[in-house]
Amino acid sequence: MGYGAIVDFTFGPESHSLFTGFLKISEVTFNNRATSALESVDVWGGRKGVFVKLGTLTNRAAVGELALDGVFDTLRLADTTFVPRGSSSGGYDVDQIAVAAVPVPAAGFLLLSGLAGFSVLRRRRQDVSTLPR
Repeated sequence: MGYGAIVDFTFGPESHSLFTGFLKISEVTFNNRATSALESVDVWGGRKGVFVKLGTLTNRAAVGELALDGVFDTLRLADTTFVPRGSSSGGYDVDQIAVAAVPVPAAGFLLLSGLAGFSVLRRRRQDVSTLPR
């Protein structure tokens, strides 16, 4: 990302698809040795332009995980790596981000409507078959 960089991410086929649950971020320089420079990033969740801090991750593990307390449309990462004078490391290095999409309520309603429609058609078909000929 680079020292002090702030990057916003959105997910899904449409920009600003909602997500919640757990967040996983893979860091390129994972399992950093204690003698290596510590890199860190603040993680923020946003919805409609309002952001809340979710936590801080470091490069001490290959994959950092956070539980998301809320529903968000934007993920913001802000590099908070301490840069000692003369250091040559480059900040927190993101390789991959995984979030869980929020199910769309309308899709569930449409599914139930479709099932109810099939039920009505089946009953009509049964009623027609019992008519005298």
